[in-house]
Amino acid sequence: MNKVLLSILFLSSLHCQAQRFISGHVLEESTQKPIAYVNITLSDGSGTATNEGGWFRIAMPGNSNLLKIRVSCIGYYSKVFNADSLLGFNNESHHISLKQYVTELNEVKVESKKLTPKDIVLEAIHLIPKNYIQQPFNLDYYSRVATHDSIRIISLVETVSKCYRQAYGEGAQNFSEVYEKRVSGDNVLQNWDKKRKMNYFIFEMLPQFDIFLTDMIGVGKKFNYTVFNPDYLNRLEFKEIETTIVDSNPVIVIEYAEKYSGKEPHKTKLYGALYISANDLAIVKHVRRIGKNSLEILYKKQDGYYYPYFFKTIYPVNQDKNGNFKLKVVHEAYVKTITTENVVVISQTKEGWHLEDVPYRKEYWDKSYPMK
Repeated sequence: MNKVLLSILFLSSLHCQAQRFISGHVLEESTQKPIAYVNITLSDGSGTATNEGGWFRIAMPGNSNLLKIRVSCIGYYSKVFNADSLLGFNNESHHISLKQYVTELNEVKVESKKLTPKDIVLEAIHLIPKNYIQQPFNLDYYSRVATHDSIRIISLVETVSKCYRQAYGEGAQNFSEVYEKRVSGDNVLQNWDKKRKMNYFIFEMLPQFDIFLTDMIGVGKKFNYTVFNPDYLNRLEFKEIETTIVDSNPVIVIEYAEKYSGKEPHKTKLYGALYISANDLAIVKHVRRIGKNSLEILYKKQDGYYYPYFFKTIYPVNQDKNGNFKLKVVHEAYVKTITTENVVVISQTKEGWHLEDVPYRKEYWDKSYPMK
């Protein structure tokens, strides 16, 4: 079995109000390559995930000595640590191995009935009201939209937003409001707003739009190009069942794609993979490709229901005459808190909206998300 090496490289303390952070790097022990999207979760419900380079940074609240930290990744057994044990080794590295879990799934039974891949997906959809909350809630999340060329990040748009979700039910939507922003780098993706006479990022709406685009559980027939639309589901093929582990629980992986009779199946409009918990048939991860765009969302269980905690989308842009893409826009969003009481209602605005409308507060970013 492979092992994962988690090196907590340093513990930093902010000069502003003594805010403490734990930063770390997650590596594959056998290859020393970074592991992306490892879930780092505090027992108070907050958390983050490692980025593409395997790095993470998480703020520690004032009562951090009482908290536990869970390190988990699909395909590996989880480990849990006391926060004070990591905070207590100032600047020392911590080596933590996570055992990889890989096995084949020979037979899946629900209520003594052997199910096909499509049957399992249908059962998971049927159980959405049980596994996902059916009342309004808020998500507070940090988002970063990075425009890359082949070498570096050219521009970076960071925002902190609040999302309002009506419920996980038919036609329910997400609405978000951005209340903090920081823009750095060169604006290479511009569009002109004739009415307001200003330039803005073409992808500036991603912090709001992608939250719904990736999290479409239970939307029903109102939206196309989603496995959760029963009419569109019947146009899909389901195959290649295997199992892995997430948070020490077995997970069934089912791939799906549009039925295609041509010679190039990779050109289908929709492809995806659902990671479904074998214990309660909840969807804990969903990966999709729509055309050349890719989308990913991860869920975790809190207070009896599954909520999203990480979103990612990748958009290739600026295609040249040879069909090659010169740039890609990568959006990553990390859920900070989930609120189910005293929920703040956010409605869709009819007014034009731009990042220029959101003030930049240097003191907030220096305290909460200092530049490396």
